[in-house]
Amino acid sequence: MKNIMLDLSYRTNMFYWQTNRNVSADEQKAIFLTRHERFDERLLRVAVNAGMKRAGYTGDDTIAVSPDPILTLGSVNTVVPVVLKSGRKIVIRMHPPEVKNGYFWVEALAC
Repeated sequence: MKNIMLDLSYRTNMFYWQTNRNVSADEQKAIFLTRHERFDERLLRVAVNAGMKRAGYTGDDTIAVSPDPILTLGSVNTVVPVVLKSGRKIVIRMHPPEVKNGYFWVEALAC
């Protein structure tokens, strides 16, 4: 009988996946320990613009003008309160760019 090894590290459209991913020690450090040090405000602005447009907002509701300091709670995501040009206040929750994950997809459907 042939021994078949399944790689479950990339689970598109799945919920929690943290327990059995193939990541190196350096990748773990980047994902869990130093992600805030690598935070890119330009990417935040791009993500806010894209996310708000996808949610049906237009104009000043798609432009981030004042990101607040990162909330340091949580283990993987970067969570940032943001004020939009319209004055609307939102909170964005972003993955580090190198993390391939489908569980935001599930949360988006639930919302």
